[in-house]
Amino acid sequence: MHAGSGRLPTLALHRWRKIVTVANRWDRVALIGIGLLGGSIGLALRRRGLARQVVGVGRDGQRLAQAVQAGVITEAAADLTAAVAHADVVVVATPVDRIEPMVRQVVAAADSAQIITDVGSVKAPIVDGLADLPDEAPFVGSHPLAGSERSGFEYADADLLEGRVVFVTPTDATPPRVTEQAGRFWEALGARVERMAAREHDRVMAAVSHLPHVVAAALAASVPTFPQHYFGSGFRDTTRLAAGSVEMWVPILLQNQSAVLESLRHFRDSIEDWERALAAADPRQLADLLAKGKQRRDALGS
Repeated sequence: MHAGSGRLPTLALHRWRKIVTVANRWDRVALIGIGLLGGSIGLALRRRGLARQVVGVGRDGQRLAQAVQAGVITEAAADLTAAVAHADVVVVATPVDRIEPMVRQVVAAADSAQIITDVGSVKAPIVDGLADLPDEAPFVGSHPLAGSERSGFEYADADLLEGRVVFVTPTDATPPRVTEQAGRFWEALGARVERMAAREHDRVMAAVSHLPHVVAAALAASVPTFPQHYFGSGFRDTTRLAAGSVEMWVPILLQNQSAVLESLRHFRDSIEDWERALAAADPRQLADLLAKGKQRRDALGS
């Protein structure tokens, strides 16, 4: 059982009692937030013929209309309640600090949802915050390990999830059928699904995703202002992540604060090793540090 008494009427518990068999096609999928990820999910659903209706929910009607014209979604909706009322699947693709309250609204409004999930790159605060949902609420956390420094549905890619890992983070209270069906949903979009505890997920992401963004931003901001043509491909490649959306990244870093701070401490220790080696003019130690970095990077492939 989800901890706590729940915030929905007892009657709402009965809406999800039936077990629904999911085929790899859904009648209606609602996407809340039509940015890069939401837009790419919409495109993938449409290109693969996986959903009859793909409705986009957002606050900017003009942007939603443009997404319809671009073929990213089939229809636009400003009213969340109406948009999710008869949806089979609801994906919340908002910034991470808006996911928990948005999921609560969806759970209260979705009449027949088989799956309610999200795409946030921080999981523990969301999962913990939603621990008081009703027993059979069809929510499970997800995080597609895919994206770009670019934002907006204009950069959506129907193949963005092809071969990429999507973490699904069920708790002991998550109905097993919801976890299974969420996995099938992501696999239908071409992804590889891995289950992981929310806190472990956040620790891993702090090291491999959130720390690199902080380092790229710090490096980009620390270099003096030179003429643009002085910056070669090395600097541009290394700082590419710094071009990401500030609106998206501030809540990510705050929501995963402790894990990011831990990763920053490890990185600071590494930088101090470099400072000592360089200050000592020690070619062997510098070579060892370079070789260690090269070995780890080469292991990742191209």
